[in-house]
Amino acid sequence: ARGTALAASYSYPLSKRTNLYTSYARLRNNASGRFGLSSSSTAIAPPTTAPGSDPSVFALGMRHVF
Repeated sequence: ARGTALAASYSYPLSKRTNLYTSYARLRNNASGRFGLSSSSTAIAPPTTAPGSDPSVFALGMRHVF
C-alpha cells in the first residue's frame, strides 16, 4: 500500500489577537492503499474502507485569543 499527501495552510492576522485561517489537504492512495488524514490524535478523514479511495479535507475558521 502506498499513499501520497499534499497539504497547504494560510493564516491572515486581523489584529494582534484575532486571525483567519484556511487549510486544505488531499491524499492519493494507490489501488491497495487505505490511508486517512489526521491532525495530532484526531482523525479528520478516517482510514477508508475501500482500497484506493482519495480523501480530501478543507477547513476555514477564525481564532480569537482572550
